[in-house]
Amino acid sequence: MDLGFALNYQFVYLIDTNPTGTPDWAFLGPGVESFTNDRADTTSEKAYWDKGGATSVNVTAVTSGWTVAGDRLVGDKAQDYVVGLAYLKGSERKTKLRQVGPDGEALEWPVTVTEIKGAGADGNTPDNVPFGCALKCEGDPLLVDEAAGTELPETVTVTAVTVAVGETAKIEPTVTPTDASGFCLFAVAESGRKVCRVDAEGNLHGLKAGETEVVVKCSAKPTVSAAVKVTVTGS
Repeated sequence: MDLGFALNYQFVYLIDTNPTGTPDWAFLGPGVESFTNDRADTTSEKAYWDKGGATSVNVTAVTSGWTVAGDRLVGDKAQDYVVGLAYLKGSERKTKLRQVGPDGEALEWPVTVTEIKGAGADGNTPDNVPFGCALKCEGDPLLVDEAAGTELPETVTVTAVTVAVGETAKIEPTVTPTDASGFCLFAVAESGRKVCRVDAEGNLHGLKAGETEVVVKCSAKPTVSAAVKVTVTGS
């Protein structure tokens, strides 16, 4: 089935939680209710002689970014990272943001994180603590992955994974058809969170000997999902 009209939730945003070292991407999604695009153009208007009095408009600069809003979810990797920046300044507020579209195209920007909410109470007594921030893009986006095509995912398959304590293995889903986005989201079953953890790119980290499952969902169509068995062996 063709993608048709894109829906907001089909876009995935990842934030690099380790900007000064090896990138460690986290899904900026749990607890988030909205992304508001803050793109704006700076223009120059000139009334050239040959235009008969009409103006010629040129775009001279583009400002882009997003305002993120939702509820504070303590323990979420992306939110914890953002809130941890609340009292920092200068270069410590700079990181990278990646956008993965429903067609699989991935773009990446350097960003500055501002207007952070979630570091304390903010509102009426029974309300959830709000979470939010503004992500100010710096420069043009870098194309990380080409678009796969305009089809929606139909199936996703994964094979069982074994990893030792203290080691890393990768979950590699296979999505059909081939012209659908292969980007997936990963979540460890709640009962297995002491056994392993998984990052936004499907890298499994063994924490404790045991077995659990990781749910794999296609980001462009979350109803297409699979569960992969994970076995963590002793170190």
